[in-house]
Amino acid sequence: MTVGEERLIRIEMHVGKQTLEQIEEAIIEETLRLADYNKSLAAKQLGLTRFSLDRRLKKLADAP
Repeated sequence: MTVGEERLIRIEMHVGKQTLEQIEEAIIEETLRLADYNKSLAAKQLGLTRFSLDRRLKKLADAP
């Protein structure tokens, strides 16, 4: 959703049903989707470096 130049994401979560890791993954995935899977842009929007985003994605991919 866009408000002016701001982009908003909404993620539905049930309180007490998700872990912090699952919430982080949902935010990252939605941000990537809105950035058309441009990792550099998504990282910037999340306040991360591209390296940090890649590291988080690897950690999430390796999680059981």
